[in-house]
Amino acid sequence: MDFEDTTLAEAVDFLRLRCIELDANEADPVKKGLNFVVAPTKEPAVDPFAAGTPEAGIKGPRIQSLRLRNVALGEALKYICQASGTRFEIDDHAVNIVSGTP
Repeated sequence: MDFEDTTLAEAVDFLRLRCIELDANEADPVKKGLNFVVAPTKEPAVDPFAAGTPEAGIKGPRIQSLRLRNVALGEALKYICQASGTRFEIDDHAVNIVSGTP
């Protein structure tokens, strides 16, 4: 995994897709992978006064730089949360990513 100035949502989408690709135990494609839920931040999603491209106004957790090789999903999630200032909680239905540290 190589993340360079990546939003938390983009990093989680990458994990979501990799979980689907690597889920060899589930035959039903609808049930493959894991559910990830990213709790919304209190900041507006886009700053309407930001100059430049629409992406320039995107706020929220970002990962400045993170490179991982051959790590388990739990470790990758831990590093992604650490790099973005978030934490994750696991319940019966999803992996929830929320703001703050434990």
